[in-house]
Amino acid sequence: MWKQSTLCFPNATIYIPIINFSNSLTVHQQTALTTLNTTIASKYNFIPEINPLLFHVTSRDNIHWTLQTAEMLLRYWKQHLNY
Repeated sequence: MWKQSTLCFPNATIYIPIINFSNSLTVHQQTALTTLNTTIASKYNFIPEINPLLFHVTSRDNIHWTLQTAEMLLRYWKQHLNY
C-alpha cells in the first residue's frame, strides 16, 4: 500500500501509524503486531502510538476500539499531522 501511495502521490509525505493493541490478545498476536510496528518504525515515516493507558478496546473481542478511543486517535493523528 505504501509503494502504491508513493506512486500515486509522489510529492506527498506518507505516514503510517504505529498500531496500538490490547494486552488481552494472545502472545502470538502481540508478537506479530510488535514485529509489524518495528518494521513500520524502521522503514517508514510513522505516527507514534498513543499512551497504552489511554487505549481501550471493547470487551467483546479485545480488538475493536471503543468510541472514545477512536475519537482520541483521530484527534491525535490530526494533531501529529498538523491538520
